Amino acid sequence: MKITELEQQLRPFFEAKISEGIIISYRFLHEGCDEEAERDTIRHINKAQGHSGDTLIGNWLLLTVKEGFELRTSMDALMEHALKTGTATLRKQLEKDLAANRRRLLELDAASLKRRETALPKLVVCLVNAEKNAGALQDSIYRQYGDVAAVVYAEFSRDENSVCRARVTKRLAGCWEMAENAVYETALKNTAEKYPAAVFRDVRKLAEQNASGELLTHASFRSGYFVLTSDCLINGAALLFCPGTAEKLSRLAGGRYYAVMTSADEVHIHSVKESSYPSLLDGLLHSNDSFPDTVLTEMIFCYDERVKQAVPCYGG
Repeated sequence: MKITELEQQLRPFFEAKISEGIIISYRFLHEGCDEEAERDTIRHINKAQGHSGDTLIGNWLLLTVKEGFELRTSMDALMEHALKTGTATLRKQLEKDLAANRRRLLELDAASLKRRETALPKLVVCLVNAEKNAGALQDSIYRQYGDVAAVVYAEFSRDENSVCRARVTKRLAGCWEMAENAVYETALKNTAEKYPAAVFRDVRKLAEQNASGELLTHASFRSGYFVLTSDCLINGAALLFCPGTAEKLSRLAGGRYYAVMTSADEVHIHSVKESSYPSLLDGLLHSNDSFPDTVLTEMIFCYDERVKQAVPCYGG
């Protein structure tokens, strides 16, 4: 078997790992490669083998497992492994190696949280159901709105396939010598920056591949119904509680509105003038029954013009 044949056999495996969010990308470099774009990589690989020069020695597999983190493996060694044990066994070993590496990266990320300067930029706010997460909330930094808890998390990585986060505990915040309120406000500010708010006037567009709405900062339409989410279509409900968002939505809705959170990713905005609270509540409860795994709340929220925030609504 040739190196190129082994590469073809491994491509489906690595494509699957990309879909699962285990790796970001992969590529193969062949002996003799001297491409300008790979110059630094070639020098590092050669130096690690005790060689010099800008022409690659050996055949190599390069896996980007996280932004800024690349694994380099000798394809010649993988070929030897495949010839001895078979390609199927080789894939199982690669699976174990990637899992072990993922654990190491998470450990490094967890260690970085102990340092205030590296931890604070990672903080975000995510919404969870307060009742379902009552135990975890005891040691969490959060604010509660009705049956919804806005919880502080550290976000280590995010791509179109997966998000890696860890809940921030009160004890951890104590290491930073910061008040819990200051930690929460930092996370809320980061959330607005990391997840730019977007609005969809046509809810059907949300189901389209590579869907993109109007950024809330640029939207100026008037509509009795639209959807709030983020530009990446995840964690959009948390944006409802970011400074200025609720007030901006009221201008688009033409005044007071109901906010229906069907999941942690999106909020359906209905003008009070054009909507019925009982029917919206019935619709939310029906949606919760149909999609129990994504239930966030059993409450409808309403924009309060006095405080310029969305608050739990108790009866229309």
